Amino acid sequence: MARKIITVTLIVISSIMLGLSIAGIATVWIYKEPLKNLTATRLKEIDVELAQAQTTLQNAKVELERTMRIVDSAEKTPSIPNLKPSKPKIGQFRSL
Repeated sequence: MARKIITVTLIVISSIMLGLSIAGIATVWIYKEPLKNLTATRLKEIDVELAQAQTTLQNAKVELERTMRIVDSAEKTPSIPNLKPSKPKIGQFRSL
């Protein structure tokens, strides 16, 4: 009699575990596709943002190179001997 009770108990527990496993597999199968689509969408958005950042950095690099050429050419030109550089006021650069 005890053997039959243990056997029935094990069969019931095994059936419950099998049902929960199948339910878990179905749940993953159902939720996998929307999560995959959401992840793909976010990765595409990140890719667009990174492309924009790269373009901005390239434009900034070009502008800095142009500015450096202007500064270099200004340093190479002979200065006017009678022109004295003016001292900047203290508050002049605070607005930057």
